[in-house]
Amino acid sequence: MSRINLRQLILSLTLVAVLVTLVNVLYSSNRVQRDMLLQTTLEANHVYAKKLAQATDTFLKDAMSQLEYSARLLMGTEPDSSDGMPQSPLFGDEVAMQRETHRLRRQGNLFNSVHIVSAQARLLARSAATAPHEALKRTLDSEGVRGSLALQSPYISGIYRSTSNRLVLLMSWPLFDTAGQYQGYIGGTIYTQEDNILHSLLGQQFYNNDSTLYVLDGKGTIIYHPDGNRIGVNIADTPIAQAMRRGLDGNLQHTQDDEEQLAGYAVVQRVNWGIVAQRPIRGVLINEGMLLLQTLSYTLPVMLALIVIIWLISRHITLPLSQLARRSRHMNNVEGTRDQLLAIRTWYFEAAQLKQSLLHSLALIHNKLRQLRHESSTDLLTGLANRRGLEEQVTRWIGDREPFALLLLDVDYFKQINDSHGHDIGDQVLQKIAAVIRDNSRGPDLPCRTGGEEFALFLPGTSAAVAYRVAERLRLRVERTAFPQNIRITVSIGIALYPDDGATLQSVTKTADMALYAAKRNGRNRIEPHPPESV
Repeated sequence: MSRINLRQLILSLTLVAVLVTLVNVLYSSNRVQRDMLLQTTLEANHVYAKKLAQATDTFLKDAMSQLEYSARLLMGTEPDSSDGMPQSPLFGDEVAMQRETHRLRRQGNLFNSVHIVSAQARLLARSAATAPHEALKRTLDSEGVRGSLALQSPYISGIYRSTSNRLVLLMSWPLFDTAGQYQGYIGGTIYTQEDNILHSLLGQQFYNNDSTLYVLDGKGTIIYHPDGNRIGVNIADTPIAQAMRRGLDGNLQHTQDDEEQLAGYAVVQRVNWGIVAQRPIRGVLINEGMLLLQTLSYTLPVMLALIVIIWLISRHITLPLSQLARRSRHMNNVEGTRDQLLAIRTWYFEAAQLKQSLLHSLALIHNKLRQLRHESSTDLLTGLANRRGLEEQVTRWIGDREPFALLLLDVDYFKQINDSHGHDIGDQVLQKIAAVIRDNSRGPDLPCRTGGEEFALFLPGTSAAVAYRVAERLRLRVERTAFPQNIRITVSIGIALYPDDGATLQSVTKTADMALYAAKRNGRNRIEPHPPESV
């Protein structure tokens, strides 16, 4: 009966060890990639919801400004552009009021309808794409009209059902005569289920076909949803609605309609609306299997080569033992057996070689994992640290209480570059700017790309004055750098200091972001420290 020999035992054990290691590597890699996909999606949804909340707030501000201007025209408080004297009031002139409602509705397509209502709730003028000849002088009695007349101040209603059975949103501005008497209001209505600028703004598909964006009012009622049947549904008891009612922005994983969702949400502070951008987990992880196969394709050749090497080493290990076994059969011949045994190289040296081979295999695995960790903390386009990488480094600085300055850079009008020259040229511009930032960084500095056209440069142990000089040097270098197709590129830079402007990375970044937006508001291609008098 043949017995298993040592070589077969070593090979079997080695194969088991390699397979376990391979499975562990694949599992660990898959978990890291899965967690990164989920976290990246959560952060992207939050950023998008926040940007859209800002855009919606701007839209509401502009719409109210248009209503205010019309109110001044109607009441004769708007100065004439030629001589600066007050104009004659239009209020009371039916033709002039009707003409003003037409002008306001058609200007910018902000509203689906515009109307003027007296303090007694009578309809004085109206302009709408539908039902243009609606009878005037009739008394209106809707939730929006009652709310606006009762408040007698600028007003944005919640969603309600109008007399025409539409779900609408009313924005109004009060009308006061020169004596301060309340005469009514001019209002614009937005049909939440029909086309208008707000509907277009919220309805744009942002980056994934399976993503969903919807808007809640302050009571948790859906006022916009791609599925019109969902509009008007109250979801105030959901975690997202409860968080936004407290005025919080953020992201979370939750279950909706029996499906796990990754949601980011932000609050429109002007009206206490909540904007939610979410994507089902199944859509995020649809390529998880492909990533696993790619990892396997990178790892398997190394593992196969390792098996071949181990097979050769095992043969070398078992050779002296098999020789010893054969020689042991002739123990009766002492002198001959002794000489033969002395001639055999002992197994200690070969065992050391096996140990080195195993260490070598672990080194290969360690290097692979280190490479994966490096890739997870590096922006693939520019080679700079990404958000994960900067958080790891800056967290260490903050833990050591090491002060630093943060320069937050944003490429001016980058969307126009992408739209005019294409994303390939846009990518080249980002790579060039990254190179400028890297070339103007010291050894301990941390240049990063935080997303899109936004970069950050962390300067440890740097004062506000030095940070400003570095920022100015960067701004000038970018402005003077030759970019593809002779595009002129400028950047706006915001500066913040740790710990002067915040005790955490988030607070310092927020302060720098405020300074950056100040730079953009003040004309772009400039630097704004925070606070401005700090330099």
